[in-house]
Amino acid sequence: MRIAKVAVLILMPSFLCPLWTAGCSNRQTQMGSGASLNEQSSWAAGKRAWQNIAVGKSSYNDVAAVFETTVSDKDRYAYALDEDNKRENTFLMMVNLDEDGIVAGKYYWERVTTSALLAKTENWEIAMDTRIPAAVLQEYTSGVGPREEAILAYFATKLYGIAEKYEHLNEVFGATGAMKRIFTLAASEYNMRADKQALRSPEGFVFDGDIYGDKCTMSLVPIDERAGWYFLVLKGKRSRNFFTGW
Repeated sequence: MRIAKVAVLILMPSFLCPLWTAGCSNRQTQMGSGASLNEQSSWAAGKRAWQNIAVGKSSYNDVAAVFETTVSDKDRYAYALDEDNKRENTFLMMVNLDEDGIVAGKYYWERVTTSALLAKTENWEIAMDTRIPAAVLQEYTSGVGPREEAILAYFATKLYGIAEKYEHLNEVFGATGAMKRIFTLAASEYNMRADKQALRSPEGFVFDGDIYGDKCTMSLVPIDERAGWYFLVLKGKRSRNFFTGW
């Protein structure tokens, strides 16, 4: 099985280069500069481009256009990465493709760190979008509870699967590791709670994210339940300071 080891510098398209190319820098600005505002705007543009990839419709050509790299019909996985280690900011997009080169699922991890005096705040977000085969859900009723747990279990399988494909790559290992850890915490706590309906509420299900924050949220949005198409978002933040440790 071929894996597309692709990467794109989303924020600064004029400086595109693969991660393995020596001498390529994906940041040339300092925090607080006017260019930092452009950087944030470019991240938002990258996220919108990711959102425009349609599960079940977009092809490998569409992914190639968004990731700005080569993706063929034989590739089953692809990712695009932008990160700034100095400021601890990361934006990772991933997709998995079926045998016809059509997007079967897409995922992103976004982490943005802001600093003020002796404190840091890290805001993170995970989003996953996929279609779940009817056979996976047919044994569950439409009632809230077992069906949602089955949906989360399917999302976990997909997330862990694509993370495993790239676990040998240092540049994405940290991000995918955080995604798996957060998702595991959220799903485990949801399974033990009685308020199952909260997962589908606009505010989402609130859970303790351990080192990732104590008031994190997870929200499930059904795009087309007949087609088994769901969108899952997890958000949270953690604060650190000089006295408690970075």
